[in-house]
Amino acid sequence: MVAVRDLFAASAGAGRQRDVSPLSFSAIHFDGPGAKETLSRDSSRPSDPSVLKSRTSKSYRKSLAQGHNSSWCSDGISTLNQLSGYDVSDSYSDTVRNASQSAAFDHITPCYSSIPKPPDGLTPARALDELCGSSSLYEHTEALIGARVPYDITSVSWPPEQSKPSCLEKSLDGPDLESVIGWRHHILRSDSELHAHACNPCRIKPFVEPTLISSNTTYSKFVEQLFNRGMLTFKQTVGESTLGCFFILKKNQLLRIILDTRYLNGFCHDPPKTRLPSASCFAALESQEGSEIFFCGCDISNCFYHLRCPEGMDDWFSLPPVAPGLLPHIRRKLGLPMHVSVTPHLLVLPMGWSWSLHIAQKVHEFHIARAGVPREHLLADHSPTVPLAEVDAVVAAYVDNNLSLGH
Repeated sequence: MVAVRDLFAASAGAGRQRDVSPLSFSAIHFDGPGAKETLSRDSSRPSDPSVLKSRTSKSYRKSLAQGHNSSWCSDGISTLNQLSGYDVSDSYSDTVRNASQSAAFDHITPCYSSIPKPPDGLTPARALDELCGSSSLYEHTEALIGARVPYDITSVSWPPEQSKPSCLEKSLDGPDLESVIGWRHHILRSDSELHAHACNPCRIKPFVEPTLISSNTTYSKFVEQLFNRGMLTFKQTVGESTLGCFFILKKNQLLRIILDTRYLNGFCHDPPKTRLPSASCFAALESQEGSEIFFCGCDISNCFYHLRCPEGMDDWFSLPPVAPGLLPHIRRKLGLPMHVSVTPHLLVLPMGWSWSLHIAQKVHEFHIARAGVPREHLLADHSPTVPLAEVDAVVAAYVDNNLSLGH
């Protein structure tokens, strides 16, 4: 996203800004003392070792450094082309650049020449440590972002208390609505497949974070919080749970609830292919000459846990049971006996379930369209883009994030 944004910024005022990709990397060179020749991809070293040994002048060593920058720049441009949906195996060396591509190219190449050569002995692991250490985001953080971490009830990210998840039937249309309403046929596998998966001796046992189930009291307080936030209910059921639960660290240092749905996914058909906006969508955008592009984005907090699962499907979303005698006020409220175990059943989309991402994406697109944005103005892979000069804005919806762009 940042790279594509920089391409647009670099090509401002360079005519109609379209077809920025693919960029060609032929004849990349860095001017300076000792740069006697234009260095193209993979041409930074002479083929004859004797020539290499004899050419030890300062100017030649500088030429080698420039050759390194040239090859490195070519790799970067090749990566941008790949992100934009073009075949990385093609060099595009014979491609004639338009004005926007030339402006973007002139913006990219000096960035590589300004970066010094990496220190000797720099391994990929050490490079990652250096990269993470240079950001304040990683300072004083024992666990990397996205790593599984122990349970801490004071740090969990979840919806506010008294939340009521949104009904899917009112947030979808067309085939997606049909799939949700008819989930027993469209989402669940056939009865014979369900039986075979349940009886498979090699079936996966859902993982539960050990610190979450270290005591019955700790676990019961956790599921009580989920109940208070409209995320689950309790039923007097028996049998194996279909969900596990663990936590990963978010950028804001809160804990994201992740459900282990590997066992559950085996009961379900694969979801339809979900078309999301990638870098190729932004590379294909066309803007007005000399005009700025304005961006506005937002994030839907705890998106999956604000969406209610299809009616009746909570029977398939079960967590480990709560021991007898615990949560007496909830038992009385739901009319459940005190002397037996009760099973928490998730009422929202489990983060990790194979269908959750597809459903959340379609709900997001539905509400953007209902807000007045025509569906043809939504960015998605393999869909034509609308020139920014002809519309108020185009919108990229990416599951729980969206980005609006316009002049």
